[in-house]
Amino acid sequence: MTSRLRPTTRRRPRFSLADEDRQTFLVNVAFIGVIILGLLILVGAGALAYWEANLRPIANVGGVELRPDLVRDRQNLLLLRLNREENQIVQARAEDEIDSATAAQKINDVATRREELGFTAEEDLIDIIFKSQLAAQMGITVSAEDLAQREAEELSGVERRHVQVIVIQPETSEGAVGPTFAQQRAALERAEQARAALAAGQAFEDVAEQYNDDDTLPNGGDLGFITRANALETTLRQRLFQLAEGEVTPVLRGDDADYRIGRVVEIKPGGDDPTFRTEIEQRMSIERYRQFLEWEIAAERLERQVMQEALDATPEQLRLAHIRLENVLPDEDIAGDDEDQVSYSEIVYAPNDDMTTAPELDEDDPAWGEAEAEAEAAADELRAIEDQAERLERFREIAREISDNETTAVDGGEVGAVERDIMPSDIGDLLFDQQHGDETLLGPVRADAGWYLVWFHERRDPPSQRLEQLRQAIQQPGPDWEALVTEYSDDTQSRDGGGEIGWWTQSMLNQISEGLGDDLFELAVNAIHEPVGIGNSTHVFKVLERDSRPIDADQARFIRSSHFEEWYSDRKDQAEQDGTIRRADEVPDGGEDPGFDEGGDGLEDPGGDLP
Repeated sequence: MTSRLRPTTRRRPRFSLADEDRQTFLVNVAFIGVIILGLLILVGAGALAYWEANLRPIANVGGVELRPDLVRDRQNLLLLRLNREENQIVQARAEDEIDSATAAQKINDVATRREELGFTAEEDLIDIIFKSQLAAQMGITVSAEDLAQREAEELSGVERRHVQVIVIQPETSEGAVGPTFAQQRAALERAEQARAALAAGQAFEDVAEQYNDDDTLPNGGDLGFITRANALETTLRQRLFQLAEGEVTPVLRGDDADYRIGRVVEIKPGGDDPTFRTEIEQRMSIERYRQFLEWEIAAERLERQVMQEALDATPEQLRLAHIRLENVLPDEDIAGDDEDQVSYSEIVYAPNDDMTTAPELDEDDPAWGEAEAEAEAAADELRAIEDQAERLERFREIAREISDNETTAVDGGEVGAVERDIMPSDIGDLLFDQQHGDETLLGPVRADAGWYLVWFHERRDPPSQRLEQLRQAIQQPGPDWEALVTEYSDDTQSRDGGGEIGWWTQSMLNQISEGLGDDLFELAVNAIHEPVGIGNSTHVFKVLERDSRPIDADQARFIRSSHFEEWYSDRKDQAEQDGTIRRADEVPDGGEDPGFDEGGDGLEDPGGDLP
């Protein structure tokens, strides 16, 4: 019998491990998995951090996307410029171009701007980009030559300019805090005559000799070479550093009410500054730096063009007069209780020249006696002056020079018309509980903060009562406008000139108070507008004249201070509404900004201890 053989299949041995080996294997696998997961988390966190720090969208401006690295580079450029400006101030002080107090003030200003940089750089970047886009829409371009010139200027050292200056100062009447409107206008007319003489070809030196009112200017107004850190009046200094060699500024009015004309005699460019170039290249690419310059140039040219169009216009204007009542509004008494007011001026002699610490001093502290002696000496000097106007003028001079109340000292001690509870109680007792003739010197009298010399001007009815009296008077047929101005107006600058406040355009008035220009331009000549509230005062306006005329220096100052910002603000608001400017979440990560590297360039603020 034959047997059949079955093929056999050999089974593979099962993969098996002892319990200990299996446990070791699984632990190793898990450990490797944890390592891989950790690496993935680290890579992801790094990528997220990089995205947050460099790629996260912050805003979009007309198709230009703002990311953190772009904002950070902008911050770094602005920081470098501030550090450089601070160095130049220190250098100007070392060369005695500016005094210690001016240098300290300028450095404090730089320090403030540096502290704010983390909050302002992003908005600054949005603005220069959007302004450059508006500039392109208006046909303003920036050429490669323009860019190269700006880069060369910024990467050079300190530029110096030889300048000449003419200053025309308004006269001020004896006893007055400042010039009247008529005196201000007379000074402007003289300044315009001086500028016309220069335009006709007269030598700057000859015109300066005829018109210059500032005796403190060296060499008849020839200031020699100055830098941008000079203490020259801000508006004039900025304009002088915009001119070409040999050019003359227009008439410029400063914050001090003086009119100035400047001329650039010679320009000495600064040499190459390799340090500043290196600092920029360490913080950003040169291409990005040049992009910032291109945006800046376009933004500057836009502002210049918009401003020049406004300054070159010949708009319809109104010549106005007004009556101003302080501390009252047409429909509401904002002065508090409906009480009488006293108008007065003061000179304060505080012990140790410090009004804040005086109330804490002992009654017998020698500083009180010293302050009293100073007040008595000033009172004796003033009472020895027989002419009342001269006495008041000297009172104001002493207040400006000596008074320890810095708030009122700048106005010659003028406090204004106030209620009893506004003034120190001892001064209130003196002015309200006793009878005094108008324009009378009183004191010295002691109060909590020091010894006071007081000039009593007048006692007045409550503001609301005076307003009602004025309202009824202007409603009468043919009111005597000048008499009403004399009786009611608190504006000392315009009161003696019938309340005249000069020429105004419709847009200027609308900037003072919304709709004011629209309302006043509907009036006929000699018409009087009903009382209108502006700030904490009531104004009654009268139209004296209407004409189309060019912008003068007083109006130019007003336009320079607000026109472009108003123009730009309207367009920026519209861009934000229509999505041209789009912003991401306001501030991510609990308020952290993209940050910037101060490097080692920050300087210690020397404060008031500059040499």
